[in-house]
Amino acid sequence: MLRDFVLALGCLTVARRGIENSLLQGNSVLVVTGGQAEMLCSKFSDTEMHFVTHHSGFVRVAMTHRVPLVPILSFSENNLLSNVCFPRMQRYTMSKVGFPFPTVPYGKFYLPLPNKLPITVVVGRPILPEPGMDCPENPEHVQRYQQRYFKSLEVLFFKYRAKAGYPKMTLVLHHRNEIHRVSAAAEETKEPTGEQEKEEKTKDLE
Repeated sequence: MLRDFVLALGCLTVARRGIENSLLQGNSVLVVTGGQAEMLCSKFSDTEMHFVTHHSGFVRVAMTHRVPLVPILSFSENNLLSNVCFPRMQRYTMSKVGFPFPTVPYGKFYLPLPNKLPITVVVGRPILPEPGMDCPENPEHVQRYQQRYFKSLEVLFFKYRAKAGYPKMTLVLHHRNEIHRVSAAAEETKEPTGEQEKEEKTKDLE
């Protein structure tokens, strides 16, 4: 019943067919790219934000349907609700059945009521594949597009973390079994515009 209720609100099942059907109808699709793996990494924190960066299915779908990827970042979203922490059991059940168990979200008064916190949502510029690198069947093209997407998220994070009220927050990237903490030096990087990308590509060719 809960699934039917959520679907009635306009949500989609996390399946390629459902996402592609929505795109074919001219809709924009919001995808939580980290999935349940990112849910296990994330926790209530004012000092860390976690990204799972190895998923690439959403990149292939975007390339197939010629739609841009739009990076979106939400500060303090993970602090609305917490989850019980049994990491070994949750990782095991996710690997076996595709869903972490137990999953018991809780917030205010230890009930499934979200904590009353402000959320800052940052929307970046749409990102399209580079000319000549738009084949969803080519692993190098997919990887390049994926890297540009997550780099854009990284830039948005450091550009707006102070304005969101988290000037000391660290970005933690999870890529399969590797964990990388991004230094504050990335804050100086500017999000490239389409014209800047063309100029950089021209310089590389020269």
